[in-house]
Amino acid sequence: MTQSVSQLKKLAIKFRNLLFWITNYQMYPGIGFRELHRIRTQTPYTAGTGRFMNKSFQYTDGLGFLGNIKELFKEECYFFETSNKTPFIIDCGAYIGLSIYYFKYRFPGAKILAFEADPSTFAVLNQNLTDHQLSNVEVHNRAVWNEETELVFYSGNSMSGSVMVDAGNKGTPIHVKTARLKNYLTQPVDFLKLDIEGAEVQVLRDIRDDLGQVERIFFEYHSVAHQPQALGELLEILTAAGFRYYIQEAKNYAKRPFTGLAQEGFDLQLNIFAMR
Repeated sequence: MTQSVSQLKKLAIKFRNLLFWITNYQMYPGIGFRELHRIRTQTPYTAGTGRFMNKSFQYTDGLGFLGNIKELFKEECYFFETSNKTPFIIDCGAYIGLSIYYFKYRFPGAKILAFEADPSTFAVLNQNLTDHQLSNVEVHNRAVWNEETELVFYSGNSMSGSVMVDAGNKGTPIHVKTARLKNYLTQPVDFLKLDIEGAEVQVLRDIRDDLGQVERIFFEYHSVAHQPQALGELLEILTAAGFRYYIQEAKNYAKRPFTGLAQEGFDLQLNIFAMR
């Protein structure tokens, strides 16, 4: 009897693990079951190559690569429709280039201007663009900011590199050059993406008078612990520019906000979708 119970427990554990992998597998379209398992069990922040949609992509962090696939191709957070066959898209915080691949997958004729601050991540992005022969794409190894200057950037070999905070105190401080986004808003923009880890406040303040050029905006809003929050101000900027917005929680930093707010780094992260 004891042996039977033990065997049943082992079977239950195997079934639970199988159910976990099947559930997770469904969240990453375009990636094989074994490949998903291989990448998920790698040491965090380890660079490598993954198979996605029957193509090879380089990455700087396996879990970041999978998270990128989930948000782009499962959740489709940047999905939009347009009758323009050659939409102009500005991608700020292009990471390893999967967002560029997504835009080109949906709009082969798109013209894309992209920025990535982290030099090591930018090298991987460039390699992925070369490997997949993505044309009509202009990329800059710059941090998007409100002026042309040089800033300290906390590089973590992940999606969370930032000029604002050192997430988890794991980043390596390096100096990066910046690009003033305002200087690039000289023509109609079909889609503007700002995934710049806290710098969105300074950038949106700087481009508020140029938002008439932009048809749609996606940006991640971050607030930093113990610093003034600017969400209300940014929403007013969007409203004044004629946008209607939708807000979605991007990450749950506090299950019990009245007693459990983060005391360092970011304490709030939201996805803001703005359209006309």
